[in-house]
Amino acid sequence: MSGENKDSLWTYITSMFKLNPEDKHLKDKAPKMLDNPPDNFADCYKPEDWKAFVASRLTLNGRN
Repeated sequence: MSGENKDSLWTYITSMFKLNPEDKHLKDKAPKMLDNPPDNFADCYKPEDWKAFVASRLTLNGRN
């Protein structure tokens, strides 16, 4: 994808999801963000269940 197309896509995404320009580098922060469930779900998961859930989503078809 060309740089121009990436910028256009990012502009569209930021307008739809109200993201800040610094969020463009979210992939660098994402691993740390997955350590704990979002606040809305914190009471729904035990820490070990959350870790298993995240691991299942980060692997192909839930397999290593």
